[in-house]
Amino acid sequence: MKKTIQTNIGGFVFNMDEDAYVATEHYLNALKQHFSADESSEEIMEDIELRIAEIFKDTLKNSREVITQPDVDHMIGIMGQPEMISEEDHAEKKTEKDNPVRPSGNKRLYRDPDNKVFGGVCGGLGAYFGIDPVIFRVLFGVMFIAWGTGVMVYILLWIAMPKAKTTVEKLEMRGERINVSNIEKQVKDEVDGVKKEFNKFRNSPSSTRIGSGVQNFFQALADILLRLVRIGGKVLAGIFIVVGVIILALLFSIVVMGRSSLININGITYHVSTTELMNVFSGNPMISFISIIALCLLIAVPLLMIIYAGIKMLFNLNYKNKWLNISGLILWVCGLILAGYVAFNVASEFKQSYSDTIEKEILIGRNQTLVLEAHDDYKQIEDFIGVDENGKPFPVGDIKLNIIRNQDNDSISKLDIMRFSRGRTRDEAGMYAKKIQYDVLQTDTTLIFEPVLLMTYADRFRDQRVQITLKIPEKQKVYIAPGMEAILYDVKNVLNVWDKDMVGYTWIMEKKGLNCINCPSDIINSKNRHQIDEDWD
Repeated sequence: MKKTIQTNIGGFVFNMDEDAYVATEHYLNALKQHFSADESSEEIMEDIELRIAEIFKDTLKNSREVITQPDVDHMIGIMGQPEMISEEDHAEKKTEKDNPVRPSGNKRLYRDPDNKVFGGVCGGLGAYFGIDPVIFRVLFGVMFIAWGTGVMVYILLWIAMPKAKTTVEKLEMRGERINVSNIEKQVKDEVDGVKKEFNKFRNSPSSTRIGSGVQNFFQALADILLRLVRIGGKVLAGIFIVVGVIILALLFSIVVMGRSSLININGITYHVSTTELMNVFSGNPMISFISIIALCLLIAVPLLMIIYAGIKMLFNLNYKNKWLNISGLILWVCGLILAGYVAFNVASEFKQSYSDTIEKEILIGRNQTLVLEAHDDYKQIEDFIGVDENGKPFPVGDIKLNIIRNQDNDSISKLDIMRFSRGRTRDEAGMYAKKIQYDVLQTDTTLIFEPVLLMTYADRFRDQRVQITLKIPEKQKVYIAPGMEAILYDVKNVLNVWDKDMVGYTWIMEKKGLNCINCPSDIINSKNRHQIDEDWD
């Protein structure tokens, strides 16, 4: 039985048997001694350890937990022995001189931070395809000028392509072998590049004009801005959490606790529970249940992810779990699919339409004033009339009233009541339309209208509507009582005032529509009034 030792390589913890641990430690010590004279030895060793950690993680993918001696030999075979580094450098330089194309390994697409104008997308594409990045920059410019898509494509690639941060990723970006020699060369190239830029700046005329005071000022300014950014990030994280929790609580209250939703019919606001509302629309308890599940998934999943992101920002958590993100995306897509299924099913219930018209004669003398009133029981409705299986009615749909001149018979007043509904088939739509029981009561010279359309639980909502047309002869007077504004719809009048401004006054039918008899001057001279034809009688 071999002793197992736990060790840290590149920030990752591995369990190794004693032989593997000794061999790895000997290998790392040899590398440290080899690079000890190099001023960038620490950076080189950090990148080498990261690469070794990657190799060991790949080795342990097949449900293994312990690194053994063969695993270490495999790693050294990939990375190379320290004594072979100088020979490999000489061989690669000779190869590059004879053949400018470097031997390539497995390439990966990254953004190149060392060759960027904005995000390094073109530099990364150039490194991946072995093409000058300038060509890609020109291509994006042409796409933007010709089709306007260059910026959008660039942003999408910026989001999709990861940034090459480590030395290993930069080597993968160019398709170079990830071994000790190439890691050393990459780190030295980066250090040399930084030195050149610094020397270039130091020797420039502008650098001589920058005093230590200005330098300290900008350093202090940078520290202040950095603190403000950190504070702003904390505040933003707190907002994410608070807003997400509030919306989740509202969603829970509406869907789970059965609290009411608001709907507006004929200008009146009613309350109805979410479950009842779904049942009235779908007519199928299973579809209603699926619709509620879809609603929860579409809203709750993004909110939970926002709250999760806010917690990570607020407490500086560096925890990453790709399966959590993938699971959230899958659940949201499932909600989208369920919502599509519900929408298709409900839409099919409204595919066909049907309407019929009932005529009713109004008995009133020519010299009498016809009074239009709304039913007292419905003037002050505040709560939604409950839905239950015992047939208790509830308001639904629109009622519209128009008043026109009776051109068929200039001595008779009458009502045309058109009933309209939708359904899966025309016969079904006709059945729902004929179930609409709406009547206008006449008491002496008064017509009483119900401002809401009532239906029972068993009827289901299928866009039921009632269009009422009151046809009166010329010179017939009409008084429109308060409370009728909810159902008046585009009533033609010579003053061209809004429907809501017609209530409370007496009107007389003339050739071109209703004209007000007792309206105050502010309504007659209203800004809503259009210019009246000069030849109007």
